[in-house]
Formats: sequence, C-alpha cells, structure tokens
Amino acid sequence: MPSLRSGSRVLLPLAMTTAIGASLLAAPAAGALSEPAQVPIDESVAAPSRADAGGTQPADRFIVKFRQDPAAAPGSRGNAYGRVAKELGIPVRELKETAGGAVVVEATGDVSSQAADAVVGVLNAHPDVEYAEIDVLLHPLATPNDQYYQHQWNLHEDTAGLRTPGAWDRSTGLGQTIAILDTGITEHSDLAANVLPGYDFIGDPALAADGNGRDPNPSDPGDACASDGSRSSWHGTHVAGTAGAVGNNSKGVVGVAYGAKLLPLRVIGACGGRLSDTVDAVRWAVGGIVSGAPLNLTPARVINMSLGAEAVCQASMQSAIDFAVQRGSVVIAAAGNESQPAANVSPANCRNVVTVGATSRAGDSASYSNYGPELDVSAPGGDGNTGAENILSTVNSGTSAPAGATYGYMQGTSMAAPHVAGVAALMLSVNPLLSPAQIEQTLRDTARSLPGTCTGGCGTGIVDADAAVARVASEAFSPSLRSEADVVAADSAGTLWNYPSNGAGGFSNRVKIGSGWSSLKSGFVTDWNQDGVLDMVAQWKDGRLTVYPGKYAGGFGAAQAIGTGWRDYFVTVGQWRSGDRFPGIVATDPNGALWFYGNGSGGALSGRTAIGTGWKGLYLTMTDFDGDSRMDILAKKADGKLIQYRSDGAGRFLSESRTTIGTGWGIIDSMTDLPGFNGMNQQGIMTRLTDGRLAYYPFANGVWGARTIAGSGWGGYNLFR
Repeated sequence: MPSLRSGSRVLLPLAMTTAIGASLLAAPAAGALSEPAQVPIDESVAAPSRADAGGTQPADRFIVKFRQDPAAAPGSRGNAYGRVAKELGIPVRELKETAGGAVVVEATGDVSSQAADAVVGVLNAHPDVEYAEIDVLLHPLATPNDQYYQHQWNLHEDTAGLRTPGAWDRSTGLGQTIAILDTGITEHSDLAANVLPGYDFIGDPALAADGNGRDPNPSDPGDACASDGSRSSWHGTHVAGTAGAVGNNSKGVVGVAYGAKLLPLRVIGACGGRLSDTVDAVRWAVGGIVSGAPLNLTPARVINMSLGAEAVCQASMQSAIDFAVQRGSVVIAAAGNESQPAANVSPANCRNVVTVGATSRAGDSASYSNYGPELDVSAPGGDGNTGAENILSTVNSGTSAPAGATYGYMQGTSMAAPHVAGVAALMLSVNPLLSPAQIEQTLRDTARSLPGTCTGGCGTGIVDADAAVARVASEAFSPSLRSEADVVAADSAGTLWNYPSNGAGGFSNRVKIGSGWSSLKSGFVTDWNQDGVLDMVAQWKDGRLTVYPGKYAGGFGAAQAIGTGWRDYFVTVGQWRSGDRFPGIVATDPNGALWFYGNGSGGALSGRTAIGTGWKGLYLTMTDFDGDSRMDILAKKADGKLIQYRSDGAGRFLSESRTTIGTGWGIIDSMTDLPGFNGMNQQGIMTRLTDGRLAYYPFANGVWGARTIAGSGWGGYNLFR
C-alpha cells in the first residue's frame, strides 16, 4: 500500500420595499418568530417591475473580446472600431478592460437600440473579434406592492414556507460566505455582525451616485433614478437580510443562514448597473483577480444575483459564471418578474446557475414570477396586497439617501433567490465538499411540490431547507467519490481504491470501492450525467468504453457501454466545450489525429469532430491552466517539455504560438487535473514520478506554485486520470 502524507439594456434588482419603524417589530428568535404589534402605513417604494422597465435603456457601451491570436493583424482593434465608424457613422472609444480579458468600449452621442444592434453586428463580423455584445444595464427585478405583512411566514410555515427550523437544528451556515451582488448594503444592526468587507464595482460615477467609481466601500448611497422618478429601494440590504441577517440576537428578523457571513458587492447603482461591472464582481467574489481591486481574502462558496435584464445569456456573463462554478461556488439567480419565460432573462437563462422562481404564502406560483424549464426550484417571494403576504427583511428608512435602519416588505423573485442562497450555505456548512452540481441536484431532489397552482413550469417545487440539509448531513449522502480532489487507483490485483483528499495536500484513509479492474487501461472521474454525484469512465484494454454512474448513497450503478474500438486511443475527459452541459472526450487515434466526442445527454457519445493532427505519442490532460474559464490541453512531449494548447471555448484551439509551461517532465508517467487537493478553490495537477512518488503541482492563472510530494510507493498502481 502506498505511504501517504497528510497535508444597452438594464439589469434590475427584483423587488419593492416599504419601511416600518424598527421599534415596532418584536424580536423573533430563530425557532419561534413573533410579529410586530402594529404596522404603520407608508407609501411603497417600488423598483421597476420589469427587467427592461423605465423606458428606453442606454445602449451606448459594448463589451468586445478580441481573439488572442498572434496572427491577427497589428492594429486589429483600431481596424474593428474604424469599421463601426465608417459603416455606421458611430465613433467608439475604449474605456477599460474586464477581468475576463474583454474591453469595454463606448459610442459617442446617443445610440438607439437599433443602432446598438448594428454596432454589435459590425464588430462580430470582424475576423479578430471573438464576441461583441451590448454592455447592458442590470436592475433589481421587482413587482409593485404597497402593503405589509406581520412575520416571517416564509421561513417557518409548513404550507409554503422554507421549513428552516428543522434545518437550523443541524446547521446555521457557520463557516460559509454568501456574496450578495446587488445595490450594496446600508448600516444595519441586524446585519453588521455578519458583514465582511466587500467592494463597490460600479465604475461609472454617474451610476455609482457616490461621487466616484470603483472603491472598497460597498455601502448603498441609494439607487433612486431621476429618469423614472423612483425612490431608493435598499434592495441589497433586503436581500442580504433574507440570506443572512443575524439570528438569536433578540431583535429584528433572522436570515436563512444566520451563522454565515455576507460579502456585499455593489453592482447596481442609480437607474441600474453595467454587465461589465457585474461579471467582474462574479469573478472577484470567488477569489479571481480583477485589475485595480484588492485580492478577495474571503472567497464565497455561494453567489446570489437578484438582478437581471431581458437578454440572452451574454458570453461575458456565462464565462464569469463558469469561472465561479469551476472554483466550487454555486450561483443562484432570480428568474425575473415579468410573468414570461425565464429563457428571456439573463442571468436566469445562463448555464450552471440555480434559477429560482417565486411562490406565494398559499403555495401558488407568484403571479409575476417568470416560469419555464429554466427554473430549477421555487421559493417564497410573496404575492399579496398586504404586508403579511410578502417578505419581511432589513431595509433603510431613507427615501433617497440612507437614513435609519429599519425593516420592510418586498415581493419578487429577488426575494425568493436569497432564500435558496441561504439554504445552499446551510448545506455547505455541514458538508463543505459539496460541488455546485451536487447542491443544485439536492435542492431539486428534496424540493416539495407546490401546494397551490403552477403554470408554465416552476422547477421541481418549493425548496425544503430541512429536507435538503438532512440529505447532505445524513449517512444516506455517502457517494463513494465525494470530491474531484480524491485520487482513485487500481492496484496490481485489480482492486479499486479511493484515497479521499483531506483538502490540505494529503489524504484520509483509503476506501475499497471495487474489484476486477486489472484489465483497465485508463480511468477517469467526472460527473458524466451531471446529477451532482461523481461517476467513473473506464477505458478497457479490449477497447470497450464504459461509464459507472455514482449513486447518491454510495456504490455505482451497472456499467453503461458508450463505445468500442478504443484500445489504441489516448483518452482524456472534461468540459472541452464551454457551452456543453455534459463533459465529453478528447482522444488521439493511432495515427495521431485528435478528436472531440460530445456527450449530448449524459449517456451515450454523440458524433466526433476532428480538432487536430500530429498528436501521436503525446501524453494529454485537460484543465483550465490560465484561469480564463476555458479548458486547455496540456501535452507532455517525449523530450520532457510540457506544452499548453489553449481552446476558444467552442471546441477549437486558438491560433497562436504554443507556450512551453514546463521542462523536465520526462520523469512523470501519469498526470491528472486535481482541483481542491491543496484547499478550496485551489487548482493543480497530480502526477506520478517514475520512482513511484506522487507529486502535486499547484497553479493559478497560468503560474505554477511550489511542488509538494504527496506520497511514495505508487509505482504499481493504475491512477485514474
């Protein structure tokens, strides 16, 4: 046995608010919530009720991603912008770069929506442009409501509440961080103990309404919009309170995950917020590097976005979400409040998000809630003409600028989403090894059917906090492979072992998970069917290719044949195309041709696509080495050089000179992508040296860290790749 070492349109917030005096609310404890003795009547303050509300939205800014291709002609940026000016008579200028490597450009003068579409069309037609899109404004997603409700039915009522009291017996979210991408946050004694230092990502001083651009102060100065006459909503403060207001402090309200920390990231200002600022905030939230911003020392495992715009999922948004998910963070998105298909609203229509619809106190789908197959689950969002039917949380009493801390009611999918973000934090607190896919699947599996009516698709039902936390905390949740950081290996006798990672550069005790594996050529660990449980893909010496689906309670299902004739292929498995839901296979045939085999349904392989030649004799592994949210191929050559081949995210390689990222790799006979082995959100490659030692090479954004030796005596083992 080996020895081991431990080691533009607008994105809007989704809700309306009405304030009540703090002194009028009784102090609910976490388990039994009382209601205020009286509720004063006040004028309601509503954010726009539609994602595109407020008239014609500005479309004068664009996000442009140029291909990183050395063959591109010098001055290609200027050439692209020149075409816009020549063909449309619209000059543009660069403003800044985004964290994802794109640039934000601005057109001079007023640009109609039709002209903006034309600008995008001209830019996308340029051969050196990877994509161009309108830098849409994001807004809170809101519906009007001018009444108040009495208590937090949304947390404890059995009919259509979240059923949090049972979950709190197991978890309060301790140790987890929830990033709130919203209007910022106001000072509030019912939040202060849980609030971490965040960041203001609004770069445009006119939108920021705080006298400057990006800065380390995420305070909400108010999002009142002169163009539509709206007052400040304090939307971010309300959302934050639902997710994680302090509990058991004898005052105010209690949040779903009242033991978690809140990371306020301000992306919505006066009249909305820019897409380019929001995607940078998503990356920063999980520890990504954003130029000009300090390093985030408290990365979030949960991101809440109660905002949206009527648009397809933008490439920059999808890239940022994929980046977050690859780092182990789950992204929660409000479905929108237009009573239309959620497919029309971003980021609810993006891949790799948990999309949340809203329900009423009676358990009906809320009248305003968006719907459709994009919804994963629903959660309480309110839907009534009195406060008691809606969602109570922390707000501010100011009408334009902040005044005093108070409490108020809102309704909307904005209110539903932070309920689910809180439950995700509760789940991660009892099982930090959960992947985003596992969290999503568990939320879906444990949701209960709506007791009322649903039209058009409400996901699998209302999220049940008690059932979800019980599932991940119980012995029943014990899949044989719990983390992509684990090392799986077959010994010379054909016994299959899992060596669980301890998350700190070492292993826990090994566990036998199979026998009869002596005929294995290569094995791979991946969530092949995207059900939240890791599976095994096996390439056998006789040329068969099979999948063993992991079971939620441990063990594996019967082998599923997905191919024959693979004996002489070199195989690697991963999410080669960024737009695919399921991982696929990249393989070299005996003649050195490189092929991609898609996995369209989480089962059988689809047709293959040629993606290269001249690959014979190279040892390959797939990983995102440079942190751009797109998979790369790392190829080890016979001379010991390690070469990086970067992809464009669409299944092709970038046309560029290849980068040598290592030498002396001839002493390595096995290597595999192993994220999380050295810690949460950490990337790296596990290798086996020719002397039988395991060596781990961490990396971040294309830069290697210091190698560590993780064990010895592994020479006789067939390591999964």
